[in-house]
Amino acid sequence: MDQMTSACGEANKLLAMICQPAEVIGLVAIPSHIRFWGIDSGIRHSIGGADYGSVRVGAFIGRKMIKSIASAMLSQSLSSANGNIDELNEDGVELLQAEASLDYLCNLLPHRFY
Repeated sequence: MDQMTSACGEANKLLAMICQPAEVIGLVAIPSHIRFWGIDSGIRHSIGGADYGSVRVGAFIGRKMIKSIASAMLSQSLSSANGNIDELNEDGVELLQAEASLDYLCNLLPHRFY
């Protein structure tokens, strides 16, 4: 994200963006009476180490498992609706959306974790 900020940003403006996927929406002017300060916490992190790679692999495996379970639950929900998508209950519609578009685990609704 830092590279996008330095490449697409402008002085005295916030860079409006969506992080999933990285997409610039535009620039937002900062009113002259508003000030921002950055505070260095002193905590360093790396996204290149083995721990980071393991976490990413685990997240992708988890996403695949969740999508697979959602697909099975959706099939069950569709069979109870006699294959008619219009007759799906709210849970079935949510599963359809999750199974089709769960590209990021953070988009999974919290009650689906239980």
